[in-house]
Amino acid sequence: MNTQRLTKAQRSILIRRRELRRKKFILSILTALIFISVVSVFSMKSIASNGDTPELYKHYKNIYVTAEDSIYDIASEYADSRVTSEKAYIDEIIYMNNMESADFPVAGRFLIVPFYTTIQ
Repeated sequence: MNTQRLTKAQRSILIRRRELRRKKFILSILTALIFISVVSVFSMKSIASNGDTPELYKHYKNIYVTAEDSIYDIASEYADSRVTSEKAYIDEIIYMNNMESADFPVAGRFLIVPFYTTIQ
């Protein structure tokens, strides 16, 4: 009789352990689903907020600089204020064309300049 009670007690312990494991498993699945749902909602909001402004793509082109042109004129023509400031754009032109400064003589040279469009 003592062994029979012991086996009932052991069965009871095993049943409790299984139920506990099952509850832990369900809890972990629910936690993962909630996490995925929250991440999805926030990513959808960021995608939706970007839908108002068109996506801009950066391209490069060679331009011939005449005596009347300055790097500031080029920047005012090609820089896009939605992407960069005019000063940052000038710094990029200086870097890309291995120039020493914005006052570096550019007349009679070809320069590589970036520009932005909505077409890829």
